[in-house]
Amino acid sequence: MRHLLTALTVLLLGSIMSCKSVKDNSSVISPDKKVEVHFSTEKGVLEYQVEWQGVETIRKSELSIIPNSIKK
Repeated sequence: MRHLLTALTVLLLGSIMSCKSVKDNSSVISPDKKVEVHFSTEKGVLEYQVEWQGVETIRKSELSIIPNSIKK
């Protein structure tokens, strides 16, 4: 559970940092260097990939935000 929270925290911070960047590729590494989150954009789509101790744990996937509710 602790590792999952660490990965999610790194993912969140990385996504925020990548939104402010003009680069097409960016990576965030956890302080203990066990978790790496890689961000890239392809055809305007933000994607991420997670590695745990050098092993791919989440394949390259689209990153999107879906609101809980939409008021009309």
